[in-house]
Order: sequence, then structure tokens, then C-alpha cells
Amino acid sequence: MKLKSWVCLILAILTVMACFAGCAAEKNDGDASADTISKMSDLSGKKIGIMTGSVQAVLLPKMIPDAQYSEFNSRTDQIAALQSGRIDAFSTDESIYKAMLWEGMNFARVDEAVMLSDYGWIFGKGKNTELQSKVNQYLQKIKDDGTHDALQKKWFGDKEPTEFLTCDGLEATNGTLKIAICSTSKPFVYMKDGKFVGFEIEILIGFCKEYGYNVEFEDSVFAGVIAGVSAGKCDIGMCGITITDERKESVDFSMPSRTEDLVIVVRASGKEKTKISDLATKRIGIVTGSLFAVTMPKALPDATFYEYYTYTDIIAALESGKLDAFPTDESIYKAMLWEGSKVSRIDESIDVSEYGLVFKKGGNLTLQKQINDYLAKTKQDGSHKALEEKWFADKEPTEFLSYEGLPATNGTLKIGICSSSKPFVYKKNDAFAGFDIEFLTSFAKEYGYALDFDDCAFANIMAGIEVGKYDIGVSGITITDERRESVDFSDVYHTEDLVFVIRNLEAADDLTQFNNAALGVVTGSLYGGYSKEQFPNAAIKEFNTFADVLVALKQGRVDGIMLDKPNFNSVARTDDKLSSITVPAYSVEIGFGFQKNEEGYALQAQMNEFLAKLKSEGKIDAMIDKWYGETEPNEKIPLEELASNETVLDVAIDTTRKPFVYMYEGKPVGFEIEVLYMFCKEYGYNVKTSDISFASGLAGLASEKYDMVCGGLYMTDERKESVNFSEPYMFADVVMAKYERGEFESFLMSLQESFDKTFVREQRWKLIVEGIINTLTISVFAVLGGTLLGFALYMLTRSKTKWLARLGKIVAKIYCTIIAGTPTLVVLMLLFYVVLTAPGISGVMVAIVGFILTFGSFVYENLALTVSGVDNGQLEAAYALGYSRNRAFFRIILPQAMKMFLPNYSGEIVTLIKATSIVGYIAVNDLTKMGDIIRGNTYEAFFPLIAVAIIYFAITWGIAGLLGILRKKADPKRRKNKNILKGVER
Repeated sequence: MKLKSWVCLILAILTVMACFAGCAAEKNDGDASADTISKMSDLSGKKIGIMTGSVQAVLLPKMIPDAQYSEFNSRTDQIAALQSGRIDAFSTDESIYKAMLWEGMNFARVDEAVMLSDYGWIFGKGKNTELQSKVNQYLQKIKDDGTHDALQKKWFGDKEPTEFLTCDGLEATNGTLKIAICSTSKPFVYMKDGKFVGFEIEILIGFCKEYGYNVEFEDSVFAGVIAGVSAGKCDIGMCGITITDERKESVDFSMPSRTEDLVIVVRASGKEKTKISDLATKRIGIVTGSLFAVTMPKALPDATFYEYYTYTDIIAALESGKLDAFPTDESIYKAMLWEGSKVSRIDESIDVSEYGLVFKKGGNLTLQKQINDYLAKTKQDGSHKALEEKWFADKEPTEFLSYEGLPATNGTLKIGICSSSKPFVYKKNDAFAGFDIEFLTSFAKEYGYALDFDDCAFANIMAGIEVGKYDIGVSGITITDERRESVDFSDVYHTEDLVFVIRNLEAADDLTQFNNAALGVVTGSLYGGYSKEQFPNAAIKEFNTFADVLVALKQGRVDGIMLDKPNFNSVARTDDKLSSITVPAYSVEIGFGFQKNEEGYALQAQMNEFLAKLKSEGKIDAMIDKWYGETEPNEKIPLEELASNETVLDVAIDTTRKPFVYMYEGKPVGFEIEVLYMFCKEYGYNVKTSDISFASGLAGLASEKYDMVCGGLYMTDERKESVNFSEPYMFADVVMAKYERGEFESFLMSLQESFDKTFVREQRWKLIVEGIINTLTISVFAVLGGTLLGFALYMLTRSKTKWLARLGKIVAKIYCTIIAGTPTLVVLMLLFYVVLTAPGISGVMVAIVGFILTFGSFVYENLALTVSGVDNGQLEAAYALGYSRNRAFFRIILPQAMKMFLPNYSGEIVTLIKATSIVGYIAVNDLTKMGDIIRGNTYEAFFPLIAVAIIYFAITWGIAGLLGILRKKADPKRRKNKNILKGVER
């Protein structure tokens, strides 16, 4: 693959992962775990994260035995697991929880504390008691003079400090202390601007200045801190370590440096976090001419207001992110929920409002009296209350009172209404419905009136009343003193709260949002029936092709389209604004269609036989993964190769049915085209394709115009009456696809901020560079050392001295068996904590030694295997030509073995480079560890992980390329003439 293709692939992967990251973040916003976990007893049966080696790992299973526990090596991984919902809670120190809030994490804590804990520094058991005494003396001193309290106020407040002390410039008058730390223990110890900082670091700096020490840090996982100090590799361990009796058995503690609660951290629910006061500077939508158009600018003078003629437009603006909120009547808000609108309300009410019918000022007093008399009567007999209960409930009524055919004994009333004021007035089944409509209909029956409704903008109702155009105005009109100056009101007929409506992101993945939406379907497709069945109140719009439906979705002409999951995957490859929600009520069987005659049944039998063969060989699954995955194949299907076959199949294809069948560079491709090609090749058919809609293809099949139809055909009982289907080659989920419009700029801004926090801020890119250097250093020396070790061991087994060769084979067998049966991580930890414990041996050196041992084992075994694969006759021929034993090996045997050895050797080098990602366990700041450090400081997962993945990919790809060149050079067919033995031909 060319470099340009690789770059495009990486960018595509980045884009898809970014969208998934955005979606995940949005989903977690509305998580309700904090509602269900408010006290310790709520943790029963929940999933709890614990740090390996922490006191919580021992304490919590005893306190909450029926919870499910997952262990993590770093707090960063715990946080990511809680954010993604893989765990419900984790326990940590209260100060570490506060540090998470520094970074804006959407977390909360359970009010109850697990326990009150003391924290201290650790020392080797019974070792260096003089150093322990000095530390205790210094801690007591700073507690007495107030320095300790000042440090606690600085580091355990609600905000991160802005000034930091670092260990630069410490003088080693009395030597250098080796300090074991875990830099993901913010605010005790963490990394800032490439330096270690934190509460315990600043205590350490003061101590070192007092007693004349310099420091050297060993940064590892939490469990590695205690292990490193216990093994004598470090003088002191610190990172907010809880003092326990069990730990005192293996290490010594200083006097407590900090006392605080252990707490339970959960995801914040996000509920009640918005108040009316939070809208002070937000974007507010209001209906032109409504009460809010007058009152809201006075109530929120710093907000920005946008006027709309209807609530429909306001809701669309709110859901697309153009508005932050809008005020409305509580009943209108409830009616929005009838339609599945993705809205919520602020719990606070703006005010309590009274509603009435509107009349011209001083006009038709008789009509006003009739309305008030009827209102008083219905309130007294309970019918008015029943009408309110019907129309202001949580669900839309199913029965509606008709105003058609009313006798106009006393004439016809002209009524001004605004049909976007649901549930007061709205359109239902081409007629007006709502609380106001039914109230007026009942009144008109009582007093002998007919009704003539005029639907207009809300602002025009009042204007029409004032000029005498309407007899009555209704639509949930609020009674105010200002309005009484220009119009008359009836008595109050309804009272309710005025509320603010905001977006409800929790509803984004709810199928109810499509209940009253516009849905697109292809004419004659299965999904027309499915859509009507699943969403009976939705408006179904039909299109000729799937391409037309997709365009309508992207343009906003429809809100959703139902389709199979493979089809969705193919279109989502090219547009990350497409998302899907599984419709659990449906799944579809997909296969090929044939004629219902003798020839059709014979062709069907062949296809079933062929499909069964492909399934048994595992080829169907492989092809499904290829064509229905998230990456589009770059492949042509050579149907023209079939031209030499005599028997021709007329096949109807629908190339709008990607990925089943579609066009690529002017030729039909797709899963079914590849199956068709393989089928025809197997049974000796030629193919003539006709590109038509699948509906026309089915009709042509019934009329015997086509032998076969391809295009992702769904098998239904109705279709089986006229089509002879093959066995289904797959069962596909049905999904509802939607298209996210707007908010693209804010998404880019969030990515930019994440990138800045990960790389630019505090020059964190330097950590990545340091990690790359350490990773490459370990990899290069491990490969060189392991190659020499393995080759030397193999040469030892070839020694002329029999006992030496036998000894070499015994040693090699034992060595390779041990290495093969021991995980690399265990080998590294044994070397670091048990074998190579001298103070001068760094973690990088231990890692090099460990990987030399593992790589050397591979080199020996594969060299022995490939050399034994060279025919013995080669060696005999070399001896016949007068070559010595060693010269024959290096000139004849080894070059031939290399052809088999090098491909495995190349692959093992790539594997070794990736395996170095575990060296963080032995205090090595490799590439992966640096990524963890950045994540631990920023609580950003996307860019650190992506950067690490891309760098590993670039390194391994580059190494693989270089090794590929080496393999070509070692190929005997490419050797120069001067290196070929005389008398030997190529």
C-alpha cells in the first residue's frame, strides 16, 4: 500500500473514533448512576473498581461482599471505566476525588465515607531507621510551625494550585535518595510541565533541603511502589499510601502526613444542574407576540433572545443547538413529550399563569356572559375538570370531539387560533383538536353556534380580535393586566406553571423520538410496512431508490430511515454524522431470488449447495466481514472472465443496495456480486446483468425475464408466494438511521481543546518524545542482544566437542522451556524486584535484559528449526567440494535457512516492540507509560491513546519495511554472481 493510502486510512480511523468518542461522552452526560447510588448500601450488586494493591482492594470486598469487583493498575483506567459505564463506582482518597473535579470530571461522591485513613511514606522493613527518624522529625517540625497546614490548604482545595515547587537544584551533600512514586496519584504526586509535583513532593523538597539530599524518582504503578521499597530498590515510597496493620508487616511507615476520608466516587447524574439563573447569558427562544416576548428580556437582561412564530421552529432550533432554552406553558411542554421531542424542563417555575378566552374590548358582552356562565356550570358539574385531566395529562388523548355539523341556530362564531399551541389547539387527522377546541365545541352545542376556525400566527390572534375580525381568540392565552388594556378576557378557565424547556440529551438514542417524525422508505420495500407498524403516528414518505431516501435524510426532509445493519454500515463509512439505533422488534433474512419453475428450482438447488460449501469453508463469514464492515473494500469483481462460458444467466441487480450490490469504477461489486462470480465460476455460467430497482427485478423474475435477482433481498412470506428464495446467507439486524446536523464547529472545538491539553499545554509532547526514545532503546538493544544470545546458544549446540554440544542442548532446552512458560511481565518483575536489585541498575536496563532473554529464546528455537529444514544433501555436497564444517554452514546452509528464518524473525521483532508496552510495571517511562501519565493528568483518553497507537504503528510499519529489504537481500535468487559457488546455477 502506498504512503498516501496509509495516511488516508489513518485519518479515516481517527475520524470514526473521534465521533465514537464524542457520542460516548454525550451519552454519559445523562447517566443516572448518582441517582441510584447515593449511599453505601446502594452499592450492593454493583460493579466496583479497585486499585491493585490498594487498601480498598482488601477492605471493600469485606464491606460489600455481593458487589462485582474489577481490578485496575492505574487510577486513569478506573476513571475511563467509570466514564464508559463499565463500572458503577470506585473508591479513592477524598483529595484525589477533588483533584478529578479540578479537571472538570462529571463525578460525584457518596456522602458516606468508607473509613477515615492515615497516609504516610514507606521504608524498607527495619532498614535505614536513621532516615525514617529524620523524616518523622521533619514532619513534626512543619506541623508545629504551620507549614504543613499551609501545604494542605494549597493542595487539597477546590482548585489546582498555580505555583509549584520542583526538585531542580537540590544539593546532594548527604547523597541521593531513590524515591518510588506513582504519578497518577494527583494531588499527592503527579507530573506537571515534565516535572513531578504535588503535596508529598513539596514535603519531600523541604525535607531534602533541610538534610542535604538530592532525589531520583522511580515512577511505576501503585502496586510497584510498595514492591520496590520492600525489595530494597528504593529508599522511600510515596503516593498517598494508606497506613494499615497488614502493610506494616512488610514495610515501615513514617508518622501520618495526611488524614482524610476514603470515599466512593460515582458518575454525576447531571440532573438539577441547570437552574433559571444559569440562563442569564444564554440563547433564549420566544414566540413572537407571546407574554414571554415582553417579560423575559426584563427577567434575563443579559441573555440573547431570538423570536420565532411557532413552537415547532423553536423546538427544532433547541434540538439542533441553536438555542439553549425557551419558556412555555407546562402543558405545552408536556405535549412536546407526546411527540418524543428531545426536551426536558428546569425544575424551577418561572411563574404561575392564568388563561382565558379573548374578546374585543367592550364588544359582544352577551357572548362573553354566555362563555362565563358555561364555564361556571362545567366547573360546578365536574366536566371542566374532566376536560383538563384529559388534555393536560402525560399522554395524548385517543378520542377527539368533532366540531363538524354543529347547528348554526344562533349563527357562526369566527375563532382565531394558532395550531402550534398543543395541547390547547393543534391539528390532528386534518382537523383541529385540543383543550380549547373541545371547550368551544361543547359550548357551541349548548348555545346553538357553529364554529369557523381561522389558523394564524399567535401574534395575529390579538390583532384580529382588536379589529373585530374574530369573535373569540383562543390558544392558551395568558391573562395579563397589560393585555386587559386592549382586549377583554373571560373568567379564568385554566391555571398552571410557566417553565423553561431545555435539551434532554438522554433521549438522543430513544426510538420514541420517531413516534411522530417523518420517516423515509423506498416504495414497495419491506420497511414501509415496518415503519407504519412500529411508528403508527409517523408521517411516511416514499422514494424510488435508497439513494433518494438517504439524500432526504441528510437534507432534513425526513427524520429517520429504517434499514438493515449491513446497509447502514456501508453508508456510515463515508459520513460520520450518520448514527443508528437498533429496532429490536425486527430482523431480516437475506438471500438470492429465483424463478418459481423447474429451471428456477434447479438453479436454487445449485446456489444452496454452493452457499453451504462456502459456509463450511468459513468463506461466507470472511466475506461478510469484508463487505459489511466499517471499512469499504477496494476490490473489483472480474465478471468479464466468465464470458467464455456458454450458458448465460440473466441477473437483475440493484446497484443502489450497497454493500450487497453497488458500482465501483463503473463495474458492479459487492458481497452478492462476489458470491455470484464464484458461483458462476464453479458451475460454468456466464452472466448478463441488468441494473434495475429491486421491485422491478422481482416483477421480472415473476415474468421469467430474469433467472436471478441480487440486491439484498429480504425474505417475507408474501414474497415467497411469487419468488423462489435461496437459503438465507445472513440474518441482519434492523436499525433506524438518523443524521446529526449542526454543532460541528463545537465538536471541532472540543477536539482542539483535547489536543491542546494532551500535547501543547505544559509541553506534554516532550513526554511522548521521551517515551519513544525509551521504547526504541529497549527494542533495539533487546533485538541485538537477543539475536546474539540465540545465535551463540545455537552455535554452542553445534560444537565439535560432544559433551559441550550436549550441555548446550540441555541448557537451551531448559532455558527455552522456562521462557516459553513464563509471561514476559512476570520475567520483568522477577528481574526487577528479585534478581537485578542493585541500586545502579535502572528499569530500562532490566527491561533490556528481560527482552533479550525472551527474544533470544525465539532466535534459538527458530534458527534450529529452519536450519534443520535445509536438506542434508546440501551439506554433503559442500563437503565434497572441500568446504570445512563451519564454512559450509555459513556459506551454504545458513543462507538457505535465512529465507525461512527471516519472515518469522521480522514478525517477532514487531511483536517485541509492541510487547515493550508493559515495561511501565517496572518503573520505565516508555511510550505507553507516558501516554498513561498524560491521561492521568488531563483525564483525556482520546488523543493520548490515539497518539500512542499511531506511533507504535509507525514504528512497527517502518521496522517491517526495513526488514523486508533485508529479506530481499538475503534471498538466494538475488545474490550476486561472485557469491555463488562455482558450478552452481541459480
